[in-house]
Amino acid sequence: MRVSELSNSITSTIDEVDTVDECIQLFKQVDEQMFTGFESYENLNSPAIVSEMEQLCATVVDWLQQSESNRVQVLMGGAGTSGRLAFFAAEAFEFFLL
Repeated sequence: MRVSELSNSITSTIDEVDTVDECIQLFKQVDEQMFTGFESYENLNSPAIVSEMEQLCATVVDWLQQSESNRVQVLMGGAGTSGRLAFFAAEAFEFFLL
């Protein structure tokens, strides 16, 4: 099972929170795990993940530069963790494209 589909102990009691603010705090803690790691999974700042992102960005840049019209669009999306990861990836692509 992919890491983004696993249960997270931080949100195991999300159905018991009393306020929206408590819910948001739980989501923030889960988001933070992308940078600190989750169980045995690496975080986004680990050398292996950074290297993969750099390679992916270079591949996309090459692909875009080879386009005849240079009007290629890359669409990334998702819900939950995958959407947040798409957002972070889009920021990384922007950095390498500018």
